Amino acid sequence: MVTSADVENIYNIDGTLTGDRILDKADNRLRIDGQGQMIFGASDSAGNQSSIYLNGASAQPASIEYQYIDGGSGDPILLKIDGSGAIITDEINLRGFEYAADYSANYTNRSLVDKAYVDQQLM
Repeated sequence: MVTSADVENIYNIDGTLTGDRILDKADNRLRIDGQGQMIFGASDSAGNQSSIYLNGASAQPASIEYQYIDGGSGDPILLKIDGSGAIITDEINLRGFEYAADYSANYTNRSLVDKAYVDQQLM
């Protein structure tokens, strides 16, 4: 008969983890560590990697970060949001944010306009 002494418990009685945990399945990973960070990651056969980081560590400000790394060049696209703002870094295409379509018909006074809209207004 198996008793509780024979099994490693991953939770304390209050529900907290007893240590860092990593779940791996093929190219997918979930990591929860004792430093207040959760990482969800995946990669494809070309070596491209996509990860989401949730950080609540006391040594760093709380943040959420999405990172894509090109498998060929190793260059990243990064979107990070924390208490000081939102930053995008695009080392792959060097373009930053780009709209997928023309949304100018729905712009409001608080919209970020795109280059094509500004160029059209200046004509």
